[in-house]
Amino acid sequence: MLFGGTVGDDDDFESAVIEMIALSGKAAPAFLFIGFAQLEPHHGYEYYGELFKKRGCPCDLLTNEDIAGGKASGKIAAADVIFIMGGNTEKLVNTLEKNGLSKDLREAAGRGAVMSGFSAGAICLCRAGMSKNEDYYMQDGIGCLDLLFCPHPKTSERRYRAFLCEMEERPGETGAAFDGAGLEIADGRYRAFVFGKDHMANLCRSDGAGCAEKPVSSDWRPASELRPIGR
Repeated sequence: MLFGGTVGDDDDFESAVIEMIALSGKAAPAFLFIGFAQLEPHHGYEYYGELFKKRGCPCDLLTNEDIAGGKASGKIAAADVIFIMGGNTEKLVNTLEKNGLSKDLREAAGRGAVMSGFSAGAICLCRAGMSKNEDYYMQDGIGCLDLLFCPHPKTSERRYRAFLCEMEERPGETGAAFDGAGLEIADGRYRAFVFGKDHMANLCRSDGAGCAEKPVSSDWRPASELRPIGR
């Protein structure tokens, strides 16, 4: 599940947590929080971890000490639901790549763990996405999904315009722009999982002459529609 951000105070992310638990197929799946996009890896764990803890899920987070002590790979392998927090996308991806954790996460996705990310965490799970340092740019992810992702398209029109311009230069690629909603992919299907009253959920694709935007509904559609043309 790729979450592009929250739009307002009326967002109900707790409903997304319930959905992630359901996707795991377990009553109390093991939850792992990854926060390397933040200044400190535990930032955000108090909130998201508590949402899972209150439903009886054993919860853990990755730390710099886990990496130094060789425990990070084992924690990823033991997780049923993995949630990657937002923040600085470049810092996040560099930390994962430098320490060999990108491979562990791709293997977790391959064995059927529920993979989820918020903003930078969502970009991380894709091949690339629209991130920001001094300006907006396309940041490579770890490639669990062959998809380009844009978080915060509704709350940052400039980011979304930059993403659409980038999509125009990539004919046949599939892009997803989500805010107040998550792109849910499961069992060969996809849909928009809406948790905010005010949201955006668009797929974007260029034919070389412009970029077409298509709203994604909460109805399930074949995941084959997300594949880049020719792949």
